[in-house]
Amino acid sequence: MEFLFTDLFIHTSFAGITFGIIGVALFAYKRGVFFSKIAVGVFVYAVIFVVLLLSRQYVTGHMAEHAMSEPTYIFLAPVHGIISLWAFVQAGVMFFFAHRAYRAGINFFREHKKWTALLVFAWVFSLISGFFL
Repeated sequence: MEFLFTDLFIHTSFAGITFGIIGVALFAYKRGVFFSKIAVGVFVYAVIFVVLLLSRQYVTGHMAEHAMSEPTYIFLAPVHGIISLWAFVQAGVMFFFAHRAYRAGINFFREHKKWTALLVFAWVFSLISGFFL
């Protein structure tokens, strides 16, 4: 069970989730095919993984006391949390509407270029800022 929370597994999971979310969106944008089952699978895995990871950190007190008083942590932690939450909610909402649009023959991600770019930016920013926490 300890393997589930080692750094290698955590970073591999985040990389897989990122490639899954961004890959599904960009593939749908470029090719006009939305893989709903892959999108749902990756999104559900991401939610379960993050909930388990956060609960583990809360229960074990993983965050060091000295890190919480550093100025960069005080600034970066709330920004990371807000952007991460935004990225999760945006991905869920966009995937829901994309599924409906692609069934109707509409390239949802191409029709909503700015929202697609914002999703990619928010997800990548969230991932990168998380490495510094």
